Amino acid sequence: MTHFPIARFTSLAVETILVFVCFAVTLNFAGQHRPLMHLALPTSVAWQTLLASLLFVTAWMMLFFDLRQQQLRRTPFGTTLRATLSGLVILTLVVVFAIKAIHPGSNISQAILRFWIWSLFLTIAVTTLNSILRRLFLDGNHNVLILGTGPLARRAWRELRTTHNRSFTVIGFSDTSCLPSASSDVKANYLGNLDALERLLLRHAVDLIVVALPVRSCYDAIQDAVSTARAGGIDLLSFSDPFPHGAETAQGAYPRHLFEQNHTLRSGLSRVAKRTFDVIFSLFAVLALLPVLLVVACAIKLTSPGPVFFVQERYGYRRRKMRLIKLRTMVRDAEVLMKSLEHLNEASGPIFKMRDDPRITPLGKFLRKTSIDELPQLWNVFIGDMSLVGPRPMSLRDVSLFSEAYLLRRFSVKPGITGLWQVSGRSNLTFDQWIALDFSYIDRWSFGLDMQILLATIPVIVRGSGAM
Repeated sequence: MTHFPIARFTSLAVETILVFVCFAVTLNFAGQHRPLMHLALPTSVAWQTLLASLLFVTAWMMLFFDLRQQQLRRTPFGTTLRATLSGLVILTLVVVFAIKAIHPGSNISQAILRFWIWSLFLTIAVTTLNSILRRLFLDGNHNVLILGTGPLARRAWRELRTTHNRSFTVIGFSDTSCLPSASSDVKANYLGNLDALERLLLRHAVDLIVVALPVRSCYDAIQDAVSTARAGGIDLLSFSDPFPHGAETAQGAYPRHLFEQNHTLRSGLSRVAKRTFDVIFSLFAVLALLPVLLVVACAIKLTSPGPVFFVQERYGYRRRKMRLIKLRTMVRDAEVLMKSLEHLNEASGPIFKMRDDPRITPLGKFLRKTSIDELPQLWNVFIGDMSLVGPRPMSLRDVSLFSEAYLLRRFSVKPGITGLWQVSGRSNLTFDQWIALDFSYIDRWSFGLDMQILLATIPVIVRGSGAM
């Protein structure tokens, strides 16, 4: 649950280049007395300018270090603005001294105005870049369930609210029973007993469970909770004061291995490689396939009434709702008609499949057989809701029928356009086989496995194997 290194590295590299250019151009213009709004880059940089620019870049990075880290964690606009203005005031003084030292006869006021214009551009560019990187590479806020209602649980909640409020959201508390001495705000957010933890996890999207219970009196309950959470792919943390140190791993009270992260796809070079490949591939694929999408969109419009795209809410990574985009292959009121077809369901488990579904249009059958209807999901991949390879995103209806918490582990990775399920039989498989393949992918994941699945998907699409 950490930020991707690539987001920080890219932001830092681009910011460094822009800061260097901003200062070097300001000094260059100050020495050559060019018009105020002239924005041509310097053709040559004297060693004095180079040295001054390097010192300026160092000063900029030191002044804005904390702000740069917080921007990737959704710093409020007011805080960002105040920190930026105070930093620029200090750096303006640095610019004045540098210009006087290198170009004594320069127009200081004009040089400072030019510097502020470039700095405004720089600030907007870096803030925009961080927003894009945050959307493309970062996981966002994490939902936390605290086990306990006593003083330790209240301290954990206070620490999360005051220090980590932009990374974690406490959704509630669970305990063997709600203590009579629990504070009113804890009682107001009490979700249920630990005996019902499995139902709790099925009802709420939980990313992290913080254990804040007394060990001696609740040891068995803690062990049961740990087993349930691990089966569902949910991370656990034993709270110790202060919270950041306790977040590393449980120490002393419980065996260390019980509190390891359950996710196979953790932050690191492999995960960065996966996300970077997703972004680059999906962007170029969308651009290359745009003519095909336009032709198919026209065909859908001409052959059946209704919108071109079918947009449906589904559960994605960490059981967050996402809007899945597909080319429409069914009649306009397909979801309304589904209720009347439930008794004809041919699939086992909490999913709906029907080989001769009357809601599918003639063109829709072709689009499904060739998987062309899935192409708009490349946009879901680009914006970060999905990956090219992973378990399929499930509908709200299907997930609402889950009865066991272990099934939640399939949401511990991003859903994909294709996966082991698609290259191993698709709709010909049972629900249990589908889930087993999803878990196999999560446990065996590697960047090489993703490439194998992508290559194996091509002949499956060509043959139209298992499409419904």
